[in-house]
Amino acid sequence: MSPLAVVLVLAGLLHGVCALVVPRRDPFEFGFESSPSGRSGDKWNFGRFAHARRGRPLFARPAHTRHPDGFSAHHSAGLAGYGNNDAFGAPAPPTPPPQTPNGTYALNVWQFGAKGDGKTDDTAAFQKALDEAYRLGSLLVMAPPGQYVIRSNITIPKACTLQGTYFSVPAHNSGQDKTGGLPNEGSIILGYGGRGTEAGCMIDLAELAVFRGFSVYYPDNVPDQAPQPYPWSVCMSGINTAVTDVECLNCWNAIKAVQAHRHYIARIQGQPINTGIFVDQTYDIGRIEDVHFNPWYSSNPTFVATQMLHGQAFVFARTDWEYVFNTFAFGYAVGYRFIESPEGACNGNFLGIGADMVANASVQVDAAQGEGILITNGEFTSFIDPHWGKQYMEPNQILVTAKNTGAVRLSNTAFWGPSYQIAKIAGSGTVGFMGCTFVEWDAGKLNHAAIEVQGATGNLIVQGCDFMKKKDAKHFSLGNTLARAVITGNTFQTGIQIEGSAHNTQVGMNADDTEHKYEVRN
Repeated sequence: MSPLAVVLVLAGLLHGVCALVVPRRDPFEFGFESSPSGRSGDKWNFGRFAHARRGRPLFARPAHTRHPDGFSAHHSAGLAGYGNNDAFGAPAPPTPPPQTPNGTYALNVWQFGAKGDGKTDDTAAFQKALDEAYRLGSLLVMAPPGQYVIRSNITIPKACTLQGTYFSVPAHNSGQDKTGGLPNEGSIILGYGGRGTEAGCMIDLAELAVFRGFSVYYPDNVPDQAPQPYPWSVCMSGINTAVTDVECLNCWNAIKAVQAHRHYIARIQGQPINTGIFVDQTYDIGRIEDVHFNPWYSSNPTFVATQMLHGQAFVFARTDWEYVFNTFAFGYAVGYRFIESPEGACNGNFLGIGADMVANASVQVDAAQGEGILITNGEFTSFIDPHWGKQYMEPNQILVTAKNTGAVRLSNTAFWGPSYQIAKIAGSGTVGFMGCTFVEWDAGKLNHAAIEVQGATGNLIVQGCDFMKKKDAKHFSLGNTLARAVITGNTFQTGIQIEGSAHNTQVGMNADDTEHKYEVRN
């Protein structure tokens, strides 16, 4: 046998012995877990699915790993690597951050006097816990299950996280039950402060701060009465802040991101009444994804009248390169609104967004940057269900107003429901529809065109779209002020109808119900 073969055989034997002696690590484990023996052989593991594989709930660790505060040392998020092995002494773990006095890497609001009983004001206790977390090195602050009354303001300091029990966004169905609709599962923030005013904020996030895993609920906004204003529920006022897995159950104004460059807002649900998410003064890419606003709390006409008359699910002012993905809103005056603040307007990429039963406009553009607002794979309906209340206004799908100068482009987007019009266009920007589907319009039977130009002086481009209305269909009303109109490659269920003309109008290669015969030459 050659020397090389001998070496390989010995290496194989040694590997087999090690496999018998050294316990295997679960590659899906993560975090920090104290050794049962109390020796220095604590193990550091990483991965996403430890609890699911072990069958242990996150807040019920084995007795030897629990600490007096109710949370295990497992919650030292971000500390990863394999630890010392009792048998062979594997490499030591990274140096941990400073420990709290009880030996953990997370604080518990109960340690600082929070009661979570739905009665005691826990504002000061939360702030004490957060301030101590920052003093110790930006640690995690946990809020166990409970109903925490907040009557003023709390600030999450730089690089600290306020974590509730939810690691997936909660949702509570209809608040009109015998208990008055008070949620009683998980970590719940009960907002009481500032009733009657929109000024201020209940939870403020400093730079790098995170708010995650709570339901936010206002007990005095009951489901069968007109709701009252409150300060913003969450304000993101620092860079790289994050709000995730939060239910804004019946907030007046839910989340505001101002000067929150690179903000991250994800997995948000609930029924904000006046404004769901507002963004301004964001000069580096912000991200919003997986947001669902639906009338789970109340569909009572008295309650939703304010929402249908004035409510705006998403409002964007100055934000550069905003990325918005997989968002939805039901039952608002405006689904997505783009405005101009003193700092400017928005440009961004909006993918897979939707709005249902919108009373005024699914998308309203008062201002856009020249680079434009790009909407792809949208789904919009604009109408009023009589069970929800009166017909407050004429519902439209796309409303571009007179002050807009930027581009608005919609691609592969569908519009249906008994709206009055698909689009009403003013301003001097370019508005384009590419590969879109228009199902219904002129619900009021007022001979409205699907797309109407109202004094616009910019450009209109409609290409590759499908107009599905089968009778009494007016398709375009171009007026006489538009600079350029391009209408090509579309399909119509009736003969194409165009009123007015741009200064330069190009119409061609459209297919309607008019019989055409073409000679085929070999």
